[in-house]
Amino acid sequence: MPLPCPTTFFHNSCSELPKDWCALACVAGVFLFFLLLPVRSDPSLVIGLSCLCGILALRGKAETKKLLRNPLVRVAALSFACFFLVTVLSSVPQWELLRQTPRILLWGAAFTAGICISALMPGHGFHFFAALVLILLLSLVFAAVVIGTDSPSIWQYNRLKLFAMHPSRLALLCAAGIFYTVHRLLTAPNLPLACLFFSLTALLMWVLHLTNTRAVFLMVPLGLAMFVFSLPRQRIKGFIITGLVILLVAAGALYATRHLPHSARLISAVGNISRDPTFLSRMPIWETGWEAFKEAPILGNGFRSFPELYAKKLSVSNREWTERYGLYDKSAKNAHNLLLSRMVESGALGATGFALFFLSGAVAVCRLPRRNRWVLALPVFYMGIGLVDDTLYRANDIFVFLTLGAATGLYATGGEEEGERADQAEHSAGHSPTS
Repeated sequence: MPLPCPTTFFHNSCSELPKDWCALACVAGVFLFFLLLPVRSDPSLVIGLSCLCGILALRGKAETKKLLRNPLVRVAALSFACFFLVTVLSSVPQWELLRQTPRILLWGAAFTAGICISALMPGHGFHFFAALVLILLLSLVFAAVVIGTDSPSIWQYNRLKLFAMHPSRLALLCAAGIFYTVHRLLTAPNLPLACLFFSLTALLMWVLHLTNTRAVFLMVPLGLAMFVFSLPRQRIKGFIITGLVILLVAAGALYATRHLPHSARLISAVGNISRDPTFLSRMPIWETGWEAFKEAPILGNGFRSFPELYAKKLSVSNREWTERYGLYDKSAKNAHNLLLSRMVESGALGATGFALFFLSGAVAVCRLPRRNRWVLALPVFYMGIGLVDDTLYRANDIFVFLTLGAATGLYATGGEEEGERADQAEHSAGHSPTS
């Protein structure tokens, strides 16, 4: 699996060495960030340094002017600034909330680091996802060989978490890895590589199943459906037919094993959602979030204000919730909805800024050459799971912003053309792409 070579940043002139080292540090930081995703780590330092080194490396370069003039980059910058400033303003009344708002800057730094790596190395082909797949495999091997598959340290009850903080986080990372391996499978230049990435995809799907994370499992097909926009038109029909056959086989296997705990839990989310315990436990959370938004519809209640708002609502609605929903969470860290959380924290004004910031990256993906549009699977999938969870509460999940930033950087600088040439050169080294 050929990876981009960072040494392309070095030039013959010694006077340019400092900029080259900054560029290399930016690229290395991005790959390191993806390499550390499945383990307990704070990405702040890595992302901050990658962003800073990337900005320093781009000083005085022609790509910088292209970035500053691009409409999508301007929309992303202005909408993020609006979102951040509104959130800070709404958090001013409470110091405990205000001191947490710098965490939002990490989201913007990740987006900027993505832009920088595309401007500095336009032929990256989003191969930083290879680092994520690699560390997931190493985590699985280490857990099986060193720790033991029955060790409670890698399980949360009957759900696999490996070295991630929670099974749902491991599931989300497996989904991102699956999108990459499927892309590599569909664009493999020869049969051995196709077999390799097919095996990796199957393994990641198996790990995803062991996490027993229903939202992620159900939204992966939605993300994979976006691959129709990246395939050559003559292959779309075959992809759709193959996908439908796989879904039918998976549905049959699920029905055949419906009495097993994992299958029963998944079937409950599809066929009996109105009585599903997890869904019912979300109802008071969403109710609280909507009422909190109506109380402060313009500027919101402040960053990460939801736990306190939920505790207050619980104190007066305990009996009512027990009668209506039965079991429910006694505490909640967020509103369990990506956009509802932003509405609670920063009102309609801030939530609109966040939505435009997110959508600007998604639009950039759609403007890339067809071969690179597989990345659209990630934001569509992410918004899908965002219906029932706010994964941005976890710092490491900002990899979605870095990916969108990378797509924006490719589009804004015209770097997708170089990436396309790199892809063609890669394919010319092997046989014709597998069909």
